Amino acid sequence: MVEARVLFDEMEERNVITWTSMISGYCRVGDVEEGFNLFCRIPERNVVSWTAMIGGFAWNGFHQEALLLFLEMMRNSGIRPNRETIISLAYACAAMEFPRLGKQLHSYLIINGLEDDDYDGRLCKSLIHMYSSFGILDYAHCIFNNSTQNHVVQSVNCLISGYVRTGQLEKAQNLFDSVAIRDKVTWTSMIDGYFDIGHVSKACHLFNNMPDKDAIAWTAMVSGHVQNELFPEATYFFSEMRSHGVSPLHSTYAILFGASGAMACLDYGRQLHSLLIKAQSVFDLILDNSMISIKNSGREKPAKLTNTPYAACKANFPFVSLFDGEASITFILPFFTLFYLSVVRVIQSFS
Repeated sequence: MVEARVLFDEMEERNVITWTSMISGYCRVGDVEEGFNLFCRIPERNVVSWTAMIGGFAWNGFHQEALLLFLEMMRNSGIRPNRETIISLAYACAAMEFPRLGKQLHSYLIINGLEDDDYDGRLCKSLIHMYSSFGILDYAHCIFNNSTQNHVVQSVNCLISGYVRTGQLEKAQNLFDSVAIRDKVTWTSMIDGYFDIGHVSKACHLFNNMPDKDAIAWTAMVSGHVQNELFPEATYFFSEMRSHGVSPLHSTYAILFGASGAMACLDYGRQLHSLLIKAQSVFDLILDNSMISIKNSGREKPAKLTNTPYAACKANFPFVSLFDGEASITFILPFFTLFYLSVVRVIQSFS
């Protein structure tokens, strides 16, 4: 983008295509602020430039800004959205959980005949994702069945995740069995779903038949057994994961640290800590907090703030576990010291 910006700044004449290309480029590399600065300076905007900025907000996680800009476009510019605009807005509505606006967008598509202009299946995929996120799965499945490209794996995953999230495992399983295209997300979603309702044997059966097991699938097995209070089985799958050459995720360790603390299995917690050190893992906030919780559960004196691997970030989150440990063991003075430091840090964050 540096070279493109130099060339852009040197241009004596720029048209809407030039401006829009720069806006899209900045949004594509994640520099939404600079993209929006250019958008505000653009002398003439068309539906493509509006859509580029709306999409730039949506794809970079600024969903509220995407919807507000869309409302601005509709209110002041007189420009109407096209297919690409609707795709970005569908994802923004899903993220913001605005089913009413999502349905209005779908109605706009139907009334203006844009639903037929779905040559690559992306429009249907966005609507399936949107309705699945809302939990309106009848609509999502209807669009899925009517789409000529309904076997896109992302659409399958959205529907299965929606069914799992709403506890409709039978429908999720029927869809899983009926489609030929499955990926790791499809398999892992089904495994998680069966663990959520306590069907451990079905989850294990699916895992055993899964063709390509990655770290997320192994972690789902560890988490599912912990969730169903089967700690020995969880440690077994953790050992199998490592023996298959799959490196555990930080979340894998965090789950086992939490379970070790709940079961007061301090020796196993220390073993996990040793494995982390040997792996030279960079500690994150969740791991740091999980290890503090283990020490607290064993009625040991909690680790001092200066000894925690993540202390350098000066974040507030680890204070929660430290408070709990200090208070429960009646180390009253350190507890209030930590409380004071926490308050000071929060005040500083607002100053």
